[in-house]
Formats: sequence, structure tokens, C-alpha cells
Amino acid sequence: MRLNNPLLRARRTELGLTSRALARAANVSMPLIKRLETTGDVATLQVGTLTMILEALSIDLADAVLQEEAPEIGDSIIKSVGGFLQEHGRGVTEVDIARTLGLALAQVESALTALDVLLRPCGMRIHRNSSGVSVVPSVRPDAGSKSEREKARHLSNLNRSDVALLHRITSGRLLERTIGQTNNATVNIQKLTGAGLVEVVIGFLLPTSDFKRAIGSE
Repeated sequence: MRLNNPLLRARRTELGLTSRALARAANVSMPLIKRLETTGDVATLQVGTLTMILEALSIDLADAVLQEEAPEIGDSIIKSVGGFLQEHGRGVTEVDIARTLGLALAQVESALTALDVLLRPCGMRIHRNSSGVSVVPSVRPDAGSKSEREKARHLSNLNRSDVALLHRITSGRLLERTIGQTNNATVNIQKLTGAGLVEVVIGFLLPTSDFKRAIGSE
């Protein structure tokens, strides 16, 4: 497996991170970041290490891996698997799909790979996690653009941890480097800044003027 190294480099640049800053956020060495951005080779990389790097960049593994050509498999099988996913939504495992449709697991895997290749030009992709397989939106083409659509996307993805950090920021000045010492905190900061709620001023995390006006504190 190889990573899409130009995507990694472009995403780091979009987030305004240097190689050193990304390495610090992911708790890895800077030479490792440079190697991944140059070669995309993950042959000797541990899964946990790769996960930390991708989380620091807010990229899913499915988006970071170089896409393969769609495997040769019958259109009827691809349509059957795609239709099954559409009907059942999230939380469907490959075993469930194979058992229900009377297919071998290898056929299901090939059909999912083919669907992923076909869906990506439409802005969608196949997503696999511990709860099963689903069809989800791809990485947005406006990522890092600070457009209203980009802000809305970040707002829709905020969780309790993000809101808790936002509360801390609105309650007092916080140093970015102090908060961003863990991978999760780095992702929280990226989402809050992407949503237009927080900005970094001379190393401090502060609520934006627009957000302060919205909550009536300005």
C-alpha cells in the first residue's frame, strides 16, 4: 500500500502546518513526514503511527491511499452490492453483504473497490470502519478555502470535545502550543478555526470577531 504523497503535502500546506509542526502534532519525527510526502511508502510504518499522522491532517485512510483501478467484476454484482448499501445505510459488514446476496467475500471486496472508483468522481466514496461499510462524501474540493460552505461543513462535524475546547477559549486566552500537544486537540483546533469560530493570534487561541458578535460578547 502506498499513500497519495502529493495529497499529504497539499493538505499540510492547506492547514498552514510546517513539516516540523505536523511531526510534533502526530508525535513522530520530521524525517518520517518528509519521507511520506516524498515516497508515500508505508511498508515499515505501524498502523498506530499512520493513524496519528492522518488524524493530524484530518484525512481518512481511504482518501490517503493511492486509488487502484476498478477490478474486473460483473456489473450485476456491483449493482447488487451498491443497491444493498443504499437500502441498508451504515453498519453493514462485508459478511452481512456476502451472506444476504449469496456472494463470496472476495466478490464483495472487489465490488466495493469498484464502487469506490466509480463513486469518487461523483464526490462520494466507500467508507469502512468497525461498524461496517457505508457510502459517504469524499474530501471536499474546497477544503481549506475558508468559504461559507467549508465553514458549514466544519460546524456540522463539531463534537462535545470541540465544544468543550471552544468554551475554554471563550473563557480566557489559551496558548495554541499548550492545547495542541495531543493529536486529538490538534484536530479540535483545526475544526474550530475551519468553522470560523476561533483564530490564532500571536500564538493564542481567541474567538473570532464574528463568533463574539454572534454570542453577544462584542
